[in-house]
Amino acid sequence: MKFHILNVSTNRLDEFSLSITLDLQPNFWEKYLQKIPSGKVTFIGYERQWYADADYKPAAKVIVDILFEISYDRAYRHLQPKDHLG
Repeated sequence: MKFHILNVSTNRLDEFSLSITLDLQPNFWEKYLQKIPSGKVTFIGYERQWYADADYKPAAKVIVDILFEISYDRAYRHLQPKDHLG
């Protein structure tokens, strides 16, 4: 799946969770079988608990893995808010 990170910020309602906006571009099978949305989608959560902001449905496992990496991996440290993780 191709994706672009559009925004990473702390959630205004919960200081421990993040709000991450992605531009998702799933292939046909990912969209059909795994029910991955396409286009601009904002996810809210932390660690491995993420949901789509619009409908509050849990994110698919593939997306959860991406969001976990963005929020905790050292490779994405430049995108993580300064107050996140202490």
